[in-house]
Amino acid sequence: MAHRSEKLKLLEELTESTHSPPPSLPVPTHLLGPHACIPATSTVSLDEINALHRMFKSLTDTETMAKPVFRELLHDYFSFTDDQMMDKIFKAFAKTENVLSFETFVTGLSTFLRGTVEEQVEQMQRVSPLSHTPPPPLPALVVFNIYTRGSMEAINRDDMCLLLKKSIVKPASEEERDEGIRDLVDMLLRKMDKDGDHLLSLEDYKKSVAEDKLLLEALGPCLPNGKDVKEFLAAAEVLPRI
Repeated sequence: MAHRSEKLKLLEELTESTHSPPPSLPVPTHLLGPHACIPATSTVSLDEINALHRMFKSLTDTETMAKPVFRELLHDYFSFTDDQMMDKIFKAFAKTENVLSFETFVTGLSTFLRGTVEEQVEQMQRVSPLSHTPPPPLPALVVFNIYTRGSMEAINRDDMCLLLKKSIVKPASEEERDEGIRDLVDMLLRKMDKDGDHLLSLEDYKKSVAEDKLLLEALGPCLPNGKDVKEFLAAAEVLPRI
């Protein structure tokens, strides 16, 4: 009987091994399509990712996008003309790289393109410190990241003066312009420097924007308007499929 039981046990093991599914193998990313490398927190849909992939491929013949091409995109589709701000936006997208991959291109655009100021601030206020789910990228953080060229360090007075240099329209003299910028920096620090250290940190910035949504781009416009976003996505959508 014992011998028979052993035979039955062996037969069961053989049957299980015969019918058990083969181990799953990783599928190469290039076979999954352009959406495969995009984080789950992205705010763009799969259709939009495919459209943006066509846009990306129409602008560059390689797997990466160089800064001049990206700046041309910002100028042509979003009406940006400030070279310094366009460089900052590129740096915020590319981080430590000198070019944009498709992944960094879409990851950056997913926040750059999305939401009104009200929706952006609302999104920031909804994030719970107790949540174990990573929150979507916050526009306040994205804008701060642009202002600091991706360093995320606190912004000092000199940095603020440089950022606000073009905000004084047609000053009577260089001296008057510099004085106007200093006055503007003083006013912003009084309003936004929450800890009184004469620096504008990310925490200062987020708290200030939560209190007053108009402060989101206090140091210079760096987000596209809704009309340009719709036209950009529409232009990407009608590009021929690759």
